[in-house]
Amino acid sequence: MAELMAVVAKNPDLAYCKIVEVVAETTAPLNPTEELLAKISSQRPYISSPKVCPFLHYRL
Repeated sequence: MAELMAVVAKNPDLAYCKIVEVVAETTAPLNPTEELLAKISSQRPYISSPKVCPFLHYRL
């Protein structure tokens, strides 16, 4: 979960308006989180805003 939140904070364009369910399984393949987020379609187009993180609701 912490890795997912770190990737979201660093890559808001990858995570913008995406709904994910996190399930931990020991048999799951070790794919980079960025790669997994890139496969999920966004519910809205991404509009860049370098001053505000829309996912964590705080100023960067």
